[in-house]
Amino acid sequence: MGVGPGWSRDTYDKVTSRKVATGTSFAYTTSSMRRGVYEAHDDLKVLDSDGKPFTRESRDWNGQPETTPIVIGFDVTGSMGENPAILQRELKGLFGMLIRKDVVSDPQVAIGAYGDTHCDRVPVQLSQFESDNRIDDNLDNVFVEGCGGGNDGETSTALAWFVAKHVVTDAWEKRGKKGYLFLIGDECALGVSKHQSEEFLGEAQPHEISPEDAFAAASERWDTYFLLVDNYASRGQQSLRKYSKLLGDDHVITLETTESAPAVIASVIGYAEETVSGDSLAKDLTDAGFSSETALAAARSTSSLSSVASGALSNVDGTYDDLGL
Repeated sequence: MGVGPGWSRDTYDKVTSRKVATGTSFAYTTSSMRRGVYEAHDDLKVLDSDGKPFTRESRDWNGQPETTPIVIGFDVTGSMGENPAILQRELKGLFGMLIRKDVVSDPQVAIGAYGDTHCDRVPVQLSQFESDNRIDDNLDNVFVEGCGGGNDGETSTALAWFVAKHVVTDAWEKRGKKGYLFLIGDECALGVSKHQSEEFLGEAQPHEISPEDAFAAASERWDTYFLLVDNYASRGQQSLRKYSKLLGDDHVITLETTESAPAVIASVIGYAEETVSGDSLAKDLTDAGFSSETALAAARSTSSLSSVASGALSNVDGTYDDLGL
């Protein structure tokens, strides 16, 4: 786990925003593709040189005595390969909400990505937990393979299983408190075969890791949410129904736009921690740096999580008088 003085908006503006503006983000992916090297960045590899799984840790320290571990993982196959770029653009708003609005205590964030163990070469990635601008670096170093296959699904299963089995947190070990696991994608979850488990997760399994097994294991120590991109693939595969069966209706949130995912993450955590309310959520999100359109989209997507989701949501007709915009 890395520790530091905390995530800085100024550093983000000077470094990450400049990369976004100049089109130089995700240089690791660009360089690797150019060289024909398909492997995760060293900071996001889940296996060591001997093929054994790393352990990721979220630990308390003097500057963060009550850490809250947050894993944000996304589908980097095909059309979903834009997810890292979207999260990168909206990172400022996400941390503006989590930190400056005191939504949750001492957040530490690990960046993850998943593809398809049935056909991809880099189907699972996960960084160490960080509490400063190394989060930006980890996101920038995600290997965006952009493949996947025509097999009606991806293996979000693999990332969920790895988080369940190979991440340790002081939140759970000291306080019995679950962390937050967010997966962002469109296609339903596929099983991971015995061979794929050994190759990509460093584990010999007696049988396939099913989506049911993986998400049940993750949910034991993680408040697990799937943020569903509503598109042709998700509707054709009935992803909403399938993830709802795995996680429960309240833990599958349909996104109005992929761009709203970071604002939805901040909203979900705020509702779970009881540090936001429906009547002020949209304004809190805009104050944190999200656009008014993104804030309203996130508020609508998460309205079922609040018993008082009115107020700001009354402005969905396009007028933002109550938001002060």
